[in-house]
Amino acid sequence: MSLLNLSMNLLLSSFTAVLLIFTVFNTNSVVLWLQNQWLDILFALLMALILGLAVEKIYKHFSPEPKILKNTLTRFTVPERTHGMLMLPNSEKISIRGAETVLGREDFLGVTSPDNLLFVGKEHLKIIRTLEGFFIEDLNTKNGTKINEHELKGRERVKLNDGDNIVVAKILDLEYHEKNLIP
Repeated sequence: MSLLNLSMNLLLSSFTAVLLIFTVFNTNSVVLWLQNQWLDILFALLMALILGLAVEKIYKHFSPEPKILKNTLTRFTVPERTHGMLMLPNSEKISIRGAETVLGREDFLGVTSPDNLLFVGKEHLKIIRTLEGFFIEDLNTKNGTKINEHELKGRERVKLNDGDNIVVAKILDLEYHEKNLIP
């Protein structure tokens, strides 16, 4: 709830409570009480507003940020000899450069329908770079990962070769490509 909505709800609730008090009790006694207590009421309302803002700030600070909203930070590294790339069905590419790349449903937004994305795990597969090349590993997902019609079992790692076909959760058909950057 935004601060504006919270403030409006608080004002509406206060106004309703005052009207209810005026209708139930004697109007003169309520006015006399308000004249004596107005400073305490104002202080209580200000404290409630300040505490509400503090709780909202703390909540936002400790809530995890969704992966899709995070900025990707890259650090300077020495150029690698090879570069891996996944070709998506919509002709977009996912570049694989780091030591480990974990891919999941948020990485395939816009590639397939949102209903199909439910079959892809939040963290579905991992591509690992070693001295021998790139390897793929399914992260123990319900709907699995296949490479060239071979289903990955458990945490089995399979070496990727240029042109390999990868099927994610039986719905996404990807193609792996590798090229040498330094001849």
